[in-house]
Amino acid sequence: MSSVEEIGFNISPFEFLKKTISSSPEVTSDNSTLPAKTENQKCQEETGSNKNESEKNKYSIVSSNTKNIGSTNLSKMGLYHVPDQMMKLAHKNGAKFTFMVTGCSGTGKTTFINTLFRETIIPVEDEAYSRKRGISLEPIKIYKAELTEKEFCLKLTIIETPAFGESVNNQFSWSPAEKFIDEQFRLYLYQEEQPDRRNIFDSRVHCCFYFIPPTGKGLSKLDIATMKSISQRTNLIPVISRSDTFTKVGLLSFKELVKKDLRRENIKVCDFILDQSVHEKINETMPFAVIGASSELHQMPDGAKVRGRRYDWGVAETDNPSHCDFSLLSEIVMGQNMLDLILSTESHYENYRKNCLIDRFNAIKILESSTNEEHAQYSSGHQYNGLEELQVFHKYKLKDLEAKIQETDTLYRAKEREAKSKFSQIVQLQERRFKEWKRGLIDRQEKYNKEIENLHLKIIHIQDEIQLLESGNEALESSYKSLSL
Repeated sequence: MSSVEEIGFNISPFEFLKKTISSSPEVTSDNSTLPAKTENQKCQEETGSNKNESEKNKYSIVSSNTKNIGSTNLSKMGLYHVPDQMMKLAHKNGAKFTFMVTGCSGTGKTTFINTLFRETIIPVEDEAYSRKRGISLEPIKIYKAELTEKEFCLKLTIIETPAFGESVNNQFSWSPAEKFIDEQFRLYLYQEEQPDRRNIFDSRVHCCFYFIPPTGKGLSKLDIATMKSISQRTNLIPVISRSDTFTKVGLLSFKELVKKDLRRENIKVCDFILDQSVHEKINETMPFAVIGASSELHQMPDGAKVRGRRYDWGVAETDNPSHCDFSLLSEIVMGQNMLDLILSTESHYENYRKNCLIDRFNAIKILESSTNEEHAQYSSGHQYNGLEELQVFHKYKLKDLEAKIQETDTLYRAKEREAKSKFSQIVQLQERRFKEWKRGLIDRQEKYNKEIENLHLKIIHIQDEIQLLESGNEALESSYKSLSL
């Protein structure tokens, strides 16, 4: 467990709950009573479209008025203790934060993580050993750690993609990361459907750092395809790795190229963050230029020790805002705006949940309307209430849903197209061979027919000669007989 001084983890329970508490309804300062509709009136309005009028009076409803309690009476009730209770509860439960790092090898992902937490969270030797021995890298690796500051515990989960961009054909290299994020959403959705939800395990990814190689030529096709896919699933944070390879002018120029490519491809960066000021701050600075130096401390002329990379001209400092954006990125992720990233994940999850349940609901409607005449109403625009929808989509088994999801997987579809293409090529090859074989048979048949025809002509010629010989013998015999007489 890491200490606060080593990590610089500047989050507190109050900061963690600050936005949540501020979003709660405010109490007015006056004692005026707001005009409110009675419960009977609300019930009449809500059930006005109901065909069965008898259900309106099924239950007896007692009318009540809503009152705002002024600040003078607030101290008498003790409602001001609620924020303190919420803060104590958050302090007790702690928090969970999950993020992913992806990008081509050699862009400094491992060094960035170790620099961010000032500790060796990911051992560099393991990946270097695998590369040296030629061992195939795993598509996904998960690392866990716990950070503590002022007795506030943060359970951290880091997802890395070591095999990204390692293939000769990097088509769909982003598929493992894309699939992993969707699987965590689906896992959380399945847990919500269980009867006992007290021990739900939340492994949803709150943000993803995509490391852009410092090429100076903008984004590659692989970068664009990967960031476009990830930005639709979680908070995307573009990072320029090894920014100390640029001059200041070159870095600004490269940042503008990256921003231009992101705008052209309509790639959203942290699009679901609720706080507009935070969203603007991230978009103004991104892509974040970072310099990784997890364990390199250098003595400065004033005696201070700094992290960075030493060159002949001096030291490129990691934590110096004038050298790179590492300190600002660390403040956003691990400090002031971590809660914004966590809360915005709910918006991504709600989109996934809505689409998943709609697909599930439509699938069972199509299935039952095609197999049972009793359910022909499914295709006639029948309107359902919440309970009916729940009954309908629970008829769709999870194993059937998993099979359908597998069929819609990007990599699965690509392999399916590849298999169909190979099968088509094999069929065309066999058809070509069959045509050649058939053509050969026809040629041989024509050859044999010609030989048979020639033999037939020879036979006819021989028969003619035989007839001539026979007719000649008869003439000789008749002449011989005449001479003998």
